[in-house]
Amino acid sequence: MILVNTPGTWSNVYAPFLHSDWHGYTQIDLLFPFFLFIVRTSIAFSYNNKKAMKTTYKKITVRALKMEFMTVIPDTWRRTCQLHRTPD
Repeated sequence: MILVNTPGTWSNVYAPFLHSDWHGYTQIDLLFPFFLFIVRTSIAFSYNNKKAMKTTYKKITVRALKMEFMTVIPDTWRRTCQLHRTPD
């Protein structure tokens, strides 16, 4: 997804990494939904043998929130730094 959404320069992009126009889709547009499907399936398999208890759901929720904050906070910081950068 990093290569697809931020290729470095939009004037020189590897053609299969381009998104489709408004109508239609390419194989690369299906990458993220399939990734989410694999993640959800792996969570289901990893917690298949666990008993349905509050602690199990709490662990899943806490881990998901940690992962979310590990991505949101650095991205927010990066965007803030770009806003305050002075033009050269």
